[in-house]
Amino acid sequence: MKAPEVKAFADLLEGRIKTLEKRVDELDKKLDRLGEAHSESRLALEVNQALLNREVEDLKKRDDEQKKVRDEKSRRLWSFGPNIAGAIVTSLLSIIISIATILIISYFNRSHP
Repeated sequence: MKAPEVKAFADLLEGRIKTLEKRVDELDKKLDRLGEAHSESRLALEVNQALLNREVEDLKKRDDEQKKVRDEKSRRLWSFGPNIAGAIVTSLLSIIISIATILIISYFNRSHP
C-alpha cells in the first residue's frame, strides 16, 4: 500500500471508530434509562405485592371472624335443644299426671255397691 492509501484507510477506520464510540455511548445512556425504569417498575411491583399481601391477610382475618360468628350462632341454637326437650317432657308428664289424677279421683268418687 502506498502512503496516501494508508492515510485514507486510517481516516476511514478513525471515522468508523468514532461512529462506533457514539453508538456505544448512546447504548450506555439507553441502558441507564432502562435500568432506572426497571428499578421504578420493580419498586411499584413490590409495593403492589405488599398491598395485596395485606389485603389477603385482612380477608383471612375477616373469614376467621365470620367463622367464629357462625360457630357462636350454631352453639346458641343448639343450646336451646335441652331446654325445649325439658319443656316438652315436663308438659307430657303434667298431662299424664293430670289424667292419672282425674282417673284416680273418678275411681274413688264412684259409688261402690
